[in-house]
Parts: sequence; structure tokens; C-alpha cells
Amino acid sequence: LLLLLLLPAARSQADQVQDLVMRLLEAKLLLPAERKFRKPKPGRKKLVKYPRTLEPAEAEWNEELFYAISYEQPWGTMFYLLSALVVVGVIGVTLFPLAPHWVRLSVLYLLSGLLSVLLGTMALRYVVWFGVWLATGAHFWLLPNMMSEELPITELFSPFVTYEAAGAGDKASSLALRGAAAAVLAAGCWGLYAVGPNAETVKDNLQGARDSVLHYFDLADSMRQGISNGTNTTGIDLNSTKAAGGGSSSGAKGKAAGSAS
Repeated sequence: LLLLLLLPAARSQADQVQDLVMRLLEAKLLLPAERKFRKPKPGRKKLVKYPRTLEPAEAEWNEELFYAISYEQPWGTMFYLLSALVVVGVIGVTLFPLAPHWVRLSVLYLLSGLLSVLLGTMALRYVVWFGVWLATGAHFWLLPNMMSEELPITELFSPFVTYEAAGAGDKASSLALRGAAAAVLAAGCWGLYAVGPNAETVKDNLQGARDSVLHYFDLADSMRQGISNGTNTTGIDLNSTKAAGGGSSSGAKGKAAGSAS
């Protein structure tokens, strides 16, 4: 206010505001910034008035720019809490190989489950979109912002669905193109069915992949513990192995006795 009073009164208010902003910019008391994303977010028709993400701009007066005040934010309780959690997390990851077997196995299954949910949701989105597009030519998306790199994580699941009807002259939704896509899909499904393995082979491959992962992360201790406790978990007949070993030992002793006599 004092600076406005010191400016010449003959000038308009807009000129006085511009001079004030320029003086604050020269004194580095204001930081100019502009929008990082200049297009509306998916599912919206216009830009938000006050965006969350900005990037530096040239030091000039422009009504389209934003001007921020630079200050050092004091450290609060949340800062110390997050710092402590980072330290605990680093220690936990470092000592993870020494954790009990059930803890490591639980973490592996938990992460595998989260990855399966993520990949399954992505696959479901494309299957639903392709089915609706193939039938009607419209674009129907579940969680349209899920794969966006521009939005914060709190906005990735909003809106839940979007629907865009096919236009009259939309070549990407023409009947000929959808018919060709249906033919390619049918041919691909028939080829996979013709050359694909049977159910037993798929089951065996999945079991082998699971065992390989457990061995890779050194999580197959339950198998070794079962053998040490007398429980056969490997499918090998331990009794026949012992019997075969005992027979060969007796034969070796008989040969030794015969040679001695």
C-alpha cells in the first residue's frame, strides 16, 4: 500500500499494479510461475482456476501468470514422523533376508497380489473398451485417468467412467474398421486355441514358475524343513531310496566277506 501511494497519481491503477509487481520481482520477493499443463485434464472441459502444479516463468508482468512468495516452511511433526518411517523402512529392507520364513513369504504374496490387481485392472479396462467400441463404436473407459502421468495419485481414480459417443464422420469408429478388428480377434483366438497347451500343461508350468520364484528368493525352506521333520514334500519315495541303499551296502559287505574267505 505504501508503494502504491508513492507511485505517481496520474497513472492508472493497472499501471501502478504493474510497477509494483515489477519492483517486487526485481527485489526477488515474488517468483513468477505459469501453468505446467495447459490443457484440461481428461474428463474436464476447462482449466482449473488455481492449478497445483506450476513451473518457473520469465520475470515480467502478465495477467496470465501466477506470482508466488518465497519463504522457508518450518519443519513440523509430520516431517519428523516421515523421516523416522524412512529410517525404519531402510532398516527393514536391509534386514529382510534375516526375517522369518513366513514374513518373507507373506510379503512376496502381498506384492504379487497387488501386482496382479494392477495388471488385472489394466486388462479389464482395455477389454471393456474394446467390447463397447466393437459393438457401438463409442469410447467407454473405466478409470480413464488411471495411466495419467500428469495427475496426482488422489485424482487417478476420478472420474470412475467416461463415455464418448461415436461421431457421424469418425473414421476410427467406422463399421469396416470394427469388422476388420473383429475378424483379426477371431483369427487370433482360434490360433491360440489350436496351438495352445492343454490344461494340465498350463497347470504344471504355473507350478514350476511358482517353485522357481520361491527358490530364487530363497523361500523354499518349508520343503527342506518338511524333509528334515520326516515329511515327504518332494514326491520322492524315501523308503525305496533307503532300501536300495541298504541292499547295495549289504551286497558290498557280502563281497568283502567272500574275498576275505
